[in-house]
Amino acid sequence: MTKDRTLGKKISHLTTLIALVSVITIGLVSLTSMMLLRGINLRTAKEIRAMALEDVTLSLEKAVHYYPPELVKEINTIAKKNIEHIIIMKDRAQVHYSIIINIFIFVYLLIVFLIVFFISHAAKKFTKTLTNPLLVLQDGVAQFSSGNLDYSIDIKTGDEIEELGFSVNKMAKELKEYINNLQKVTAEKEKMGAELSVAAMIQSNMLPKIVPPFSDRSEFDIFAVMRPCKEVCGDFYDFFMIDEDTLAIVIADVSDKGVPAALFMVIAKTLIKNNAQNGKSPKEVFEIVNNLLCEGNDAHMFVTAFMGYLNIKNGKFTYVNAGHNPPLIKKDNKAYSILSVKPAFILAGITDIPYENNEIYLNDGDEIFLYTDGITEAANEQRVFFGESLLLETINNYLYMPLSEFTSSIKTEINNFTQGLDQADDITMLVLRYKQSNPIKELVIDAEKENLSNVLTFIDTALEEIEFPKKNKNNVRIAIEEIFVNISNYAYKPDKGLVKVRFWENRGITVEFEDSGKPFNPLENNDPDITLPAEERDVGGLGVFLVKKLMDRVEYKYEDGKNILTIKVIQD
Repeated sequence: MTKDRTLGKKISHLTTLIALVSVITIGLVSLTSMMLLRGINLRTAKEIRAMALEDVTLSLEKAVHYYPPELVKEINTIAKKNIEHIIIMKDRAQVHYSIIINIFIFVYLLIVFLIVFFISHAAKKFTKTLTNPLLVLQDGVAQFSSGNLDYSIDIKTGDEIEELGFSVNKMAKELKEYINNLQKVTAEKEKMGAELSVAAMIQSNMLPKIVPPFSDRSEFDIFAVMRPCKEVCGDFYDFFMIDEDTLAIVIADVSDKGVPAALFMVIAKTLIKNNAQNGKSPKEVFEIVNNLLCEGNDAHMFVTAFMGYLNIKNGKFTYVNAGHNPPLIKKDNKAYSILSVKPAFILAGITDIPYENNEIYLNDGDEIFLYTDGITEAANEQRVFFGESLLLETINNYLYMPLSEFTSSIKTEINNFTQGLDQADDITMLVLRYKQSNPIKELVIDAEKENLSNVLTFIDTALEEIEFPKKNKNNVRIAIEEIFVNISNYAYKPDKGLVKVRFWENRGITVEFEDSGKPFNPLENNDPDITLPAEERDVGGLGVFLVKKLMDRVEYKYEDGKNILTIKVIQD
């Protein structure tokens, strides 16, 4: 029997004990009263006897004077007999009284026994009436605690205990319903958690995962990391080769978080990459993607994004920004600073927004650092933001490190700043380090024929530095002269303008001419038929034809209002 089940016994024993004490107390009072009464009776008998003796003695003393001695003697004898008789009667009375006392004690003890018996029996019945419902209630609670919530407590006492049993049954029913609902919610959460885990894995797999990426390319290093604040996030980065000599890098941040942002991020990333690999310039990519994202954007989500193309051969970095945080740049072995970016509107905000390309040339060791606002807007307990200035200070403390350690150190500094607070926004970083083995040489000069000698001197010097074969040098000079004279004669007339001449070495040599004159593609005309006599051929075209014959490759493009003509001599 458990400890709780001794409650009935305790109540029964206590009731019996109280009854027994009460009866004993009554008996002791009654017995004491009888003893006091007996003492009074004994004292009265003694007093009567003494008084009788005293009366007899006085009577005899008086009788001596008035009656004859014989008569007095006889009277004295009679008196003594009477006194003896009284004493005998008194003794008998005492015996009778003792018998009565014994009878009283026996009867008293019998009554006490009967009273205790009946009270104990009644107490047991009373305790059963009191404790049985409690035991039923205890058993029910034990059933509930063991998990049997279908059990029902049946108590019919018509009092508060019955109400308590009803309340416990109601509580068990509500608890069962709550557990069932909780199991459903938990199952749904587990299912959602599993789905989110799959979504996070899919999203992660969509990002470049090769470590180190482009291990076959020595011209650059690149590393990126993304830390979502939820299972999935709206940030993304990307880097991929558009062609053999062009690397594209992208970073973006969708306006929302969680699953909706992740879905929008997948769409934006896919559109950007597809259009870039179709030969579109950064500005054209953003203009197309912006219009596509605006279609059916009932949620009014938007994307801030930055995209850049790196010409691996010459270090030219062409980039466009759609409302994103301006990148940081480390150039010419100096500290990081903010890259100058022309402002432009976000993606998916308004259709037909024009975007503009920016460009800069990177040299050996230059770096570009892209990031999302999860870094600058990281806050500590004092609600102070990490901010752009602290970011600049931080990354300038970790220059010349391997890129993976570089980004890891920045994340550690952010964690230290936020003092262990939960990450409030997605954090994404991408860093690109250009490792140009042969730096670009550039000459900016007026597009005037008088400057041809300066251009040829610039080319001769560059060719001598790389010990270019003399047998091919003259061909290069002829091609340079033909191109520069054409630009001087036709690009800006009647106005004047500048021409940029760039030279670099990469498995041969490349010379690039850039001007902002009238659009003109010299390669779109058909080559002249040199088999015809001179008077029968069309005027013009021989100079370009000569350049094509002398050079291994000639390319033209018109980009951002600029004519760009490139000639190449390939060497094994």
